[in-house]
Amino acid sequence: HAGEAAGPESIFSALIDLKTERIGHGVRAVEDPELVEYLYEKQVPLEVCITSNLKTKVFPSLKNHPFDEFYRKGLMVTINSDDPAMFGADITDELYLLYNNLKYSYNDLKQITLNSFKSSFLSESEKKSFFDVVEAFWSDYL
Repeated sequence: HAGEAAGPESIFSALIDLKTERIGHGVRAVEDPELVEYLYEKQVPLEVCITSNLKTKVFPSLKNHPFDEFYRKGLMVTINSDDPAMFGADITDELYLLYNNLKYSYNDLKQITLNSFKSSFLSESEKKSFFDVVEAFWSDYL
C-alpha cells in the first residue's frame, strides 16, 4: 500500500526505494502532478479501491476521488474491492459504481478489466488467455 493514508511521497518511495512494479491504492498521487506524469509515462499499475477509499475517508465523496481523472488521463488503473467483507463491496459492486455513478460505458469497463490482466503477474501466455476470454464475453454478451 502506498498513497492511501500516506501522501504521494510514499508512492515515490515505494517505486524508487523499494523498486515495486505496481502500487496498491496510489490515489493520493493526485496531489503531485509530476508523480501523475511519471505514473502515466511508466504505466505503473494502480490498484484502486474506490469504496474502501470513501469508507476510510481518504476522499469525502466520489466526486473528489481521482479514479476518473486517472483513467481519462490514460494511467494504468485497475478497479479492486479491498476486503469485501469489511467494506461491503465486491468487484461487481465496484464496476457498477463506475457504470452507474460515473457513467462509464461498457467499453470503459472492458478496458479497466483488461488493465487488470495486463498489469497482473501472470505470464504473457496466461494474460493472452484471459484477454481472449474478456474479448469473447464482450463480443457474445454486449
